[in-house]
Amino acid sequence: MHKQIAFLGLGMMGGPMTANLARSGLQVMAWNRTSDRPGVEVAASAGAQVVSSIQEAVSSAEVIFTCVGDVPDVEAVILGPEGAAAFAQPGTLVVDMSTIGPVAARKIDAELQQRQLRFLDAPISGGTSGRKKAPW
Repeated sequence: MHKQIAFLGLGMMGGPMTANLARSGLQVMAWNRTSDRPGVEVAASAGAQVVSSIQEAVSSAEVIFTCVGDVPDVEAVILGPEGAAAFAQPGTLVVDMSTIGPVAARKIDAELQQRQLRFLDAPISGGTSGRKKAPW
């Protein structure tokens, strides 16, 4: 049995990364704030199940990936009233691949720890060409 993965943010980087996870055989529930973006189709065509809410994406996920624009976006998607932390199960690992800096990452980590969630700050590099080459 594979772990269920949630991927939040299907933009130019997140869509292809989600597709790589789905093609590798993982069960991926994916969500994007704007449903008509090209990355949504990229993820869906690779086998990710695109859902309409963060709650639906994360409620049974063991690992939640986020890949969004900047600190306010990351905070909204993870910590907001309809964010991942509101619906994730205790012990879930939240992996943020946005580039938000250490101050914001520490703040998010502290808030997630209070909610019995784990956090990994994992900013991505490689640009848009590297997104398609991930070995996973």
